[in-house]
Amino acid sequence: MIPGHPAIRAYLASYRFGPSAGEFAAFVGAARSAVVVAAAADVWPARARAGAVDSELRSLREIGLQATELDLRPHVSPHHRGPDAVLLRALDAADLVWVRGGNTYVLQAQLVRSGAGAAIDERVRAGALAYAGYSAGACIAGPTTIGLDASDDPREVAELDEVGAPESPSGTPGSEGLSLAPFCVVPHARDASGEQSLLGTAEQVADTVAAIERAGFTALELGDDAAAVTDGDGRWRHVTPVTRTPIDVSASRTGAGPGQPPAPGRSS
Repeated sequence: MIPGHPAIRAYLASYRFGPSAGEFAAFVGAARSAVVVAAAADVWPARARAGAVDSELRSLREIGLQATELDLRPHVSPHHRGPDAVLLRALDAADLVWVRGGNTYVLQAQLVRSGAGAAIDERVRAGALAYAGYSAGACIAGPTTIGLDASDDPREVAELDEVGAPESPSGTPGSEGLSLAPFCVVPHARDASGEQSLLGTAEQVADTVAAIERAGFTALELGDDAAAVTDGDGRWRHVTPVTRTPIDVSASRTGAGPGQPPAPGRSS
């Protein structure tokens, strides 16, 4: 098994805390402060988005974290000039970033347009910030968003405002994830008992996996009771309420994060 980046601490779940709040609390460890990124819900009605943020904050506070929202909308730049000082200070004051679910393509656009994606990536790889998220927040941590249109509508990006979707270095619509994980999370698959998630269909999961594999990347299906976890030791584990299994990433193909050139040999 080829280890991942040794400094990265990441907890990628299909839904909320995955296996259990206790499992996530053990991952959090001595961390005390968290910022919540809810950009995947930025095209939702205001009341629905606010309710989702409140739910995330309550859940994180219940396990002892001092949690606040980091709303990316005020930090979006039409010309993608990079993160502003206020956003950087918020990330530097946090021990953990929690990225909730929603539309992966909307999240991707906001991470690029605000500069938060590159800033988060830099801090997580340096070991200064732990990354945690679920559903879209877990998907964006992989090398690509290819295939996720089986469940998420890329056209929702146009609802953000007149700025539109981010562009990749090649000039085509971007498909890069953060590449914090060497595989692509496919959420809402069957759980440890074989039950299909109510948040996705078996057909959507199969279509997503097929598209990811056609593009040459590795897909990792996660049930809503599961998470993929790496705790700074460079190794990934598939965690459920009853199992902890090493993830073989030896054949995984990684790519560049948002706003970075594609990895050598990667088609764009």
